[in-house]
Amino acid sequence: MKKTKYIVMVMLFVIISIVSVTTYFKVTHDGTSKKLETDILKSIKKDTSKDFKISLGSTEALSKDFLNKIENEKKKLTIIGNGIKYTVNTSDFKGKQKDNISIVLKELNDNKNKEISSIISKNSEKKYEVYGVQIGEKDGQIGYGIEASLQVDKKLNGKEVNVYRYEAKTKQYYFVDKVLVDNEGVANINMSKYGEYFLTSQDAPRYKEENVKLVYEENFNVDGLPNKERWKYDIGGSGWGNEEKQCYTDSAENASVKGGNLIITAKKEKVAFNDYSSARLLSKDSWLYGRFEIKAKLPKGVGTWPAIWMMSKDSTYGSWPSSGELDIMEHVGFDNGIVHATTHSEKYYWKSNTQKTGQMTVDNVNSEFHVYAMEWTPHKIDFFIDGKKYLTSEYDPIKDKAEGWKAWPFDKPFYLILNIAVGGGWGGQKGIDNSIFPQSMEVDYVKVYDLGLENQNLK
Repeated sequence: MKKTKYIVMVMLFVIISIVSVTTYFKVTHDGTSKKLETDILKSIKKDTSKDFKISLGSTEALSKDFLNKIENEKKKLTIIGNGIKYTVNTSDFKGKQKDNISIVLKELNDNKNKEISSIISKNSEKKYEVYGVQIGEKDGQIGYGIEASLQVDKKLNGKEVNVYRYEAKTKQYYFVDKVLVDNEGVANINMSKYGEYFLTSQDAPRYKEENVKLVYEENFNVDGLPNKERWKYDIGGSGWGNEEKQCYTDSAENASVKGGNLIITAKKEKVAFNDYSSARLLSKDSWLYGRFEIKAKLPKGVGTWPAIWMMSKDSTYGSWPSSGELDIMEHVGFDNGIVHATTHSEKYYWKSNTQKTGQMTVDNVNSEFHVYAMEWTPHKIDFFIDGKKYLTSEYDPIKDKAEGWKAWPFDKPFYLILNIAVGGGWGGQKGIDNSIFPQSMEVDYVKVYDLGLENQNLK
């Protein structure tokens, strides 16, 4: 009996010990410290400044319970660990699914870097050397935007690099951003996921072609008015900021679908106080990043000014040009066959003659359809006609850093616009030839492709 009792006591001791060890491991493994968080919370509430810094060790973290408690504090939180620093606004936590913020930075080993290099270099003549890091303790959606500053290999000092997230299970890479590594070897990236990241040359491919998906297609197959579920109109004749002479209407005489094409027509007719009528259609859908293709045939004659372009959905940074404009195609009739693409921002726009623009001569622009395209990724936008690239507009992390969104507001959703203007500050520079009307722009299709990019910037 005594022996049995002794055995039971030993077993109980072992069980209690195992539970205790397991509990201790769970408490310490995620690196959170309730006392530390209580002290930080008290300091934050007492601190009157908007900026607040927290220094943590290499394996410590701030728990999701702590994040829930500070979401109403309206602070800019800087969390510093070994080799890495996170910056986040506490208001970004509000209403978001939260997980612990882990302060962990580990360099990937040579074998992993070689694996990633072989994948990104697969269809390229150039072999791209990569520098990889593990940010956070595990892969996973953070749920809010974090700016991470990480100390990288000194060989990258002073260089512009592309930043990617790598998914080991699927061996897929996702372009995140282009950044400048400063002379101290610090790279700043915006992210919304923990995981494996790598930096490499800025000319490396930004996406895999096999990941590209068609997400929007308008073929104008139903005759009549444009599909009201997809398109709306700008109406009026106030000059539209360019001294234009037309009045935009929603009449079928100015915009209709016939024989598989959208036909936008400018006419010489009195409408309100204007001498011309036309149409300007706006897509109800909007997109952030992607490949945009519009197949169109342009009007002809002095005074016509057709355009395929995009504007900011929410004007987050203010009225034009602060929130940006993307001109996929512009053509003025007095300079027939010369097609223009342009990006406008507060720092770079046409009234100050600083816009980023390119031109291409196109044969039979009025008698044949051509594909006008734009490929939009973070901090870089390329423009094409019939597959030939003729303009790249790109954020310069050295020249544009101080101005931020004033130089590059193209990180918000934009909608598409199709129109013909008559006259105006540019289209009317050589007058208007009234003998040419009516004139039409015909659009065969609009296609939008998702490039398989991740929206890492959730700020």
